[in-house]
Amino acid sequence: SDAVRRVLSMSNASNAEVTQAKVARAIEAFASRPGDTGSTPVQVAVLTVRIENVREHLKQHRKDNPSKRGLVMMVNKRRKLLKYLKRTDFDMYRRTVYSLNLEKEVKDR
Repeated sequence: SDAVRRVLSMSNASNAEVTQAKVARAIEAFASRPGDTGSTPVQVAVLTVRIENVREHLKQHRKDNPSKRGLVMMVNKRRKLLKYLKRTDFDMYRRTVYSLNLEKEVKDR
């Protein structure tokens, strides 16, 4: 039992599997109903997980320009989604920003 738990632990998982698990947790945390993957807070949470993953990648691979471009695109998409959420449902916007610790990034804009 303990050996099985160690084999299946996230410390043995690939980077893609870890990211997939983080995305699943983000979807679960922000979904308004079961199966909700398209609502704005869920999209923002998933993008945040993906952005953090690419930032970690770019710390080691500074000259990876295609990844930098993808990062910029994801950040801009998240910014637009947050702008939309702020305009349509301000309370949900505040909760989402607070939950994802995006306060500093949002205040800079």
